[in-house]
Amino acid sequence: MTPLLKISSIETLYFDRIYALHGISLEVKEREIFAILGPNGAGKTTLLKTIAGLIKDQPKKGTIEFRGRMIQRLPPEKISSLGIVYVPEDRGLFRELTVEENLDLGLWGRRDEAVKEDLEFVHGLFPILRDRRKQQAETLSGGEQQMLAIARAMLRRPHLLMLDEPSLGLAPKVARHVIDALLQISRKGTTLLVVEQNAKLALRIAHYGYILEAGRIVLEGTPKELEENEDVQELYLGMGEQSLSPKGWRLYKKRRRW
Repeated sequence: MTPLLKISSIETLYFDRIYALHGISLEVKEREIFAILGPNGAGKTTLLKTIAGLIKDQPKKGTIEFRGRMIQRLPPEKISSLGIVYVPEDRGLFRELTVEENLDLGLWGRRDEAVKEDLEFVHGLFPILRDRRKQQAETLSGGEQQMLAIARAMLRRPHLLMLDEPSLGLAPKVARHVIDALLQISRKGTTLLVVEQNAKLALRIAHYGYILEAGRIVLEGTPKELEENEDVQELYLGMGEQSLSPKGWRLYKKRRRW
Protein backbone atom coordinates (compact mmCIF):
# COMPACT_ATOMS: atom_id res chain seq x y z
CA MET A 1 0.00 0.00 0.00
CA THR A 2 1.39 3.42 -1.00
CA PRO A 3 1.97 5.62 2.06
CA LEU A 4 0.12 8.91 2.35
CA LEU A 5 3.38 10.69 3.22
CA LYS A 6 6.86 9.48 2.31
CA ILE A 7 9.95 11.34 3.45
CA SER A 8 13.29 10.28 2.00
CA SER A 9 16.67 11.39 3.37
CA ILE A 10 15.75 15.01 4.04
CA GLU A 11 18.28 17.45 5.47
CA THR A 12 17.09 20.77 6.83
CA LEU A 13 19.51 23.59 7.53
CA TYR A 14 19.22 26.91 9.32
CA PHE A 15 21.24 29.79 7.87
CA ASP A 16 22.56 27.34 5.23
CA ARG A 17 25.09 25.89 7.66
CA ILE A 18 23.45 24.56 10.84
CA TYR A 19 21.96 21.10 10.37
CA ALA A 20 18.69 20.53 12.22
CA LEU A 21 17.72 17.31 10.42
CA HIS A 22 20.19 14.72 9.18
CA GLY A 23 18.91 12.29 6.55
CA ILE A 24 15.42 11.75 7.98
CA SER A 25 13.35 9.04 6.27
CA LEU A 26 9.90 7.89 7.36
CA GLU A 27 6.53 6.83 6.03
CA VAL A 28 3.04 7.70 7.25
CA LYS A 29 0.22 5.36 6.27
CA GLU A 30 -3.27 6.58 5.60
CA ARG A 31 -5.89 6.60 8.39
CA GLU A 32 -3.35 5.88 11.14
CA ILE A 33 -1.70 7.82 13.98
CA PHE A 34 2.07 8.26 13.93
CA ALA A 35 3.97 9.63 16.91
CA ILE A 36 7.29 11.47 16.84
CA LEU A 37 8.99 11.31 20.24
CA GLY A 38 12.19 12.90 21.44
CA PRO A 39 13.75 15.44 23.81
CA ASN A 40 13.81 19.22 23.41
CA GLY A 41 16.04 20.27 20.54
CA ALA A 42 15.79 16.93 18.76
CA GLY A 43 14.33 18.48 15.60
CA LYS A 44 10.70 17.43 16.02
CA THR A 45 9.18 20.86 15.35
CA THR A 46 11.64 21.45 12.52
CA LEU A 47 10.45 18.22 10.90
CA LEU A 48 6.81 19.32 10.95
CA LYS A 49 7.67 22.81 9.69
CA THR A 50 9.75 21.33 6.88
CA ILE A 51 6.83 19.16 5.77
CA ALA A 52 4.47 22.15 5.98
CA GLY A 53 6.80 24.35 3.91
CA LEU A 54 7.29 26.86 6.70
CA ILE A 55 11.11 26.95 6.46
CA LYS A 56 12.10 28.73 3.27
CA ASP A 57 14.08 26.73 0.68
CA GLN A 58 14.11 23.64 2.90
CA PRO A 59 14.75 20.74 2.95
CA LYS A 60 18.12 21.32 1.36
CA LYS A 61 18.33 17.69 0.32
CA GLY A 62 15.91 14.78 0.06
CA THR A 63 12.28 14.49 -1.00
CA ILE A 64 8.83 14.74 0.56
CA GLU A 65 6.06 12.92 -1.28
CA PHE A 66 2.40 13.42 -0.37
CA ARG A 67 -0.31 11.41 -2.09
CA GLY A 68 2.11 10.60 -4.91
CA ARG A 69 3.23 14.21 -5.44
CA MET A 70 6.58 15.78 -4.60
CA ILE A 71 5.95 18.73 -2.28
CA GLN A 72 9.38 19.67 -0.91
CA ARG A 73 10.04 23.41 -1.05
CA LEU A 74 6.52 24.26 -2.21
CA PRO A 75 5.03 27.40 -0.60
CA PRO A 76 3.10 26.68 2.61
CA GLU A 77 -0.25 27.84 1.20
CA LYS A 78 0.09 25.34 -1.65
CA ILE A 79 0.95 22.51 0.73
CA SER A 80 -2.02 23.42 2.93
CA SER A 81 -4.33 23.38 -0.10
CA LEU A 82 -3.27 19.79 -0.79
CA GLY A 83 -4.69 18.71 2.57
CA ILE A 84 -1.83 19.06 5.08
CA VAL A 85 -2.85 21.10 8.12
CA TYR A 86 -0.34 22.01 10.85
CA VAL A 87 -1.28 22.95 14.42
CA PRO A 88 1.79 24.62 15.98
CA GLU A 89 2.89 24.40 19.58
CA ASP A 90 1.57 27.93 20.26
CA ARG A 91 -1.77 26.90 18.65
CA GLY A 92 -1.71 29.74 16.11
CA LEU A 93 -5.03 31.24 17.18
CA PHE A 94 -6.20 34.78 16.50
CA ARG A 95 -6.39 35.64 20.16
CA GLU A 96 -8.34 38.88 19.78
CA LEU A 97 -11.11 37.05 17.87
CA THR A 98 -13.88 35.03 19.45
CA VAL A 99 -14.11 31.25 19.40
CA GLU A 100 -16.81 31.47 16.74
CA GLU A 101 -14.73 33.82 14.59
CA ASN A 102 -11.70 31.52 14.81
CA LEU A 103 -13.84 28.60 13.66
CA ASP A 104 -15.24 30.70 10.83
CA LEU A 105 -11.67 31.21 9.62
CA GLY A 106 -11.31 27.43 9.51
CA LEU A 107 -14.27 27.40 7.13
CA TRP A 108 -12.83 30.16 4.93
CA GLY A 109 -13.55 29.44 1.27
CA ARG A 110 -15.73 26.42 1.95
CA ARG A 111 -19.13 26.32 0.29
CA ASP A 112 -19.79 22.59 0.44
CA GLU A 113 -22.77 20.95 2.06
CA ALA A 114 -20.67 19.27 4.74
CA VAL A 115 -19.97 22.50 6.66
CA LYS A 116 -22.81 21.95 9.12
CA GLU A 117 -21.81 18.31 9.63
CA ASP A 118 -18.20 19.29 10.34
CA LEU A 119 -19.24 21.95 12.83
CA GLU A 120 -21.39 19.40 14.62
CA PHE A 121 -18.44 17.00 14.71
CA VAL A 122 -16.00 19.47 16.30
CA HIS A 123 -18.63 20.67 18.78
CA GLY A 124 -19.23 17.04 19.65
CA LEU A 125 -15.51 16.58 20.26
CA PHE A 126 -15.26 19.73 22.36
CA PRO A 127 -18.70 20.81 23.67
CA ILE A 128 -17.09 23.62 25.68
CA LEU A 129 -16.45 25.50 22.42
CA ARG A 130 -20.17 25.91 21.86
CA ASP A 131 -20.53 27.40 25.35
CA ARG A 132 -17.55 29.71 24.78
CA ARG A 133 -18.44 30.75 21.20
CA LYS A 134 -18.69 34.49 22.01
CA GLN A 135 -15.58 34.51 24.19
CA GLN A 136 -12.24 35.88 22.97
CA ALA A 137 -9.66 33.18 22.32
CA GLU A 138 -7.06 34.86 24.53
CA THR A 139 -9.35 34.49 27.56
CA LEU A 140 -9.66 30.72 27.19
CA SER A 141 -7.69 28.31 29.33
CA GLY A 142 -4.72 26.52 27.77
CA GLY A 143 -6.76 23.37 27.28
CA GLU A 144 -9.65 25.24 25.68
CA GLN A 145 -7.24 27.01 23.32
CA GLN A 146 -5.80 23.66 22.26
CA MET A 147 -9.31 22.34 21.63
CA LEU A 148 -10.11 25.40 19.53
CA ALA A 149 -6.91 25.01 17.50
CA ILE A 150 -7.67 21.36 16.73
CA ALA A 151 -11.32 22.12 15.93
CA ARG A 152 -10.35 24.93 13.54
CA ALA A 153 -7.82 22.64 11.84
CA MET A 154 -10.44 19.92 11.37
CA LEU A 155 -12.76 22.36 9.61
CA ARG A 156 -10.16 22.47 6.83
CA ARG A 157 -10.93 18.76 6.23
CA PRO A 158 -7.25 17.71 6.28
CA HIS A 159 -5.96 14.48 4.82
CA LEU A 160 -2.98 14.80 7.17
CA LEU A 161 -3.26 16.63 10.49
CA MET A 162 0.09 17.47 12.09
CA LEU A 163 0.13 18.50 15.75
CA ASP A 164 3.08 19.89 17.69
CA GLU A 165 2.93 19.00 21.41
CA PRO A 166 -0.89 18.89 21.78
CA SER A 167 -0.68 18.04 25.50
CA LEU A 168 1.98 20.63 26.39
CA GLY A 169 1.12 22.61 29.53
CA LEU A 170 -2.25 20.93 30.02
CA ALA A 171 -3.56 19.41 33.23
CA PRO A 172 -3.53 15.58 33.06
CA LYS A 173 -7.33 15.31 32.79
CA VAL A 174 -7.48 17.88 29.99
CA ALA A 175 -4.53 16.28 28.19
CA ARG A 176 -6.30 12.91 28.23
CA HIS A 177 -9.44 14.54 26.83
CA VAL A 178 -7.44 16.07 23.96
CA ILE A 179 -5.68 12.77 23.23
CA ASP A 180 -9.01 10.90 23.27
CA ALA A 181 -10.34 13.46 20.76
CA LEU A 182 -7.42 12.64 18.46
CA LEU A 183 -8.50 9.01 18.57
CA GLN A 184 -11.98 10.00 17.43
CA ILE A 185 -10.50 12.12 14.65
CA SER A 186 -8.46 9.14 13.50
CA ARG A 187 -11.51 6.87 13.49
CA LYS A 188 -13.24 9.40 11.25
CA GLY A 189 -10.53 8.81 8.65
CA THR A 190 -7.96 11.59 9.19
CA THR A 191 -4.29 10.63 9.30
CA LEU A 192 -2.36 12.13 12.22
CA LEU A 193 1.32 12.91 12.70
CA VAL A 194 1.80 13.90 16.34
CA VAL A 195 4.93 15.34 17.93
CA GLU A 196 4.74 14.70 21.66
CA GLN A 197 7.06 14.68 24.66
CA ASN A 198 4.57 12.74 26.77
CA ALA A 199 5.54 9.32 25.43
CA LYS A 200 2.99 7.44 27.53
CA LEU A 201 0.08 9.42 26.11
CA ALA A 202 1.40 9.29 22.55
CA LEU A 203 2.05 5.55 22.54
CA ARG A 204 -1.41 4.92 23.97
CA ILE A 205 -3.03 6.07 20.73
CA ALA A 206 -0.32 5.65 18.07
CA HIS A 207 -0.14 2.86 15.51
CA TYR A 208 3.58 3.48 14.97
CA GLY A 209 6.26 5.63 16.53
CA TYR A 210 9.60 7.22 15.71
CA ILE A 211 12.18 8.49 18.21
CA LEU A 212 14.15 11.51 17.07
CA GLU A 213 17.37 12.63 18.71
CA ALA A 214 19.84 15.25 17.48
CA GLY A 215 18.10 15.45 14.11
CA ARG A 216 18.21 11.71 13.43
CA ILE A 217 15.73 8.87 13.81
CA VAL A 218 17.37 6.52 16.29
CA LEU A 219 14.54 4.04 16.79
CA GLU A 220 11.16 3.18 15.32
CA GLY A 221 8.50 0.57 15.83
CA THR A 222 5.00 -0.23 17.04
CA PRO A 223 3.98 1.06 20.48
CA LYS A 224 4.50 -2.43 21.90
CA GLU A 225 8.01 -2.66 20.45
CA LEU A 226 8.97 0.77 21.76
CA GLU A 227 7.47 0.17 25.20
CA GLU A 228 9.47 -3.06 25.54
CA ASN A 229 12.76 -1.36 24.66
CA GLU A 230 14.82 -0.83 27.81
CA ASP A 231 16.23 2.52 26.67
CA VAL A 232 12.75 3.83 25.85
CA GLN A 233 11.51 2.63 29.24
CA GLU A 234 14.27 4.49 31.04
CA LEU A 235 14.51 7.66 28.96
CA TYR A 236 10.89 8.25 27.94
CA LEU A 237 8.57 6.16 30.11
CA GLY A 238 10.26 6.58 33.49
CA MET A 239 10.31 2.83 34.02
CA GLY A 240 14.02 2.04 33.91
CA GLU A 241 16.11 1.27 36.95
CA GLN A 242 18.94 3.55 37.94
CA SER A 243 22.01 2.02 39.51
CA LEU A 244 24.10 3.08 42.46
CA SER A 245 27.68 4.11 41.87
CA PRO A 246 30.47 2.10 43.50
CA LYS A 247 30.39 4.64 46.34
CA GLY A 248 26.79 3.75 46.96
CA TRP A 249 25.25 7.20 46.73
CA ARG A 250 25.47 8.55 43.17
CA LEU A 251 22.93 7.48 40.59
CA TYR A 252 23.88 7.02 36.96
CA LYS A 253 22.11 5.94 33.80
CA LYS A 254 23.25 3.10 31.63
CA ARG A 255 24.50 4.01 28.18
CA ARG A 256 21.78 3.91 25.55
CA ARG A 257 22.19 1.46 22.69
CA TRP A 258 21.41 3.64 19.69
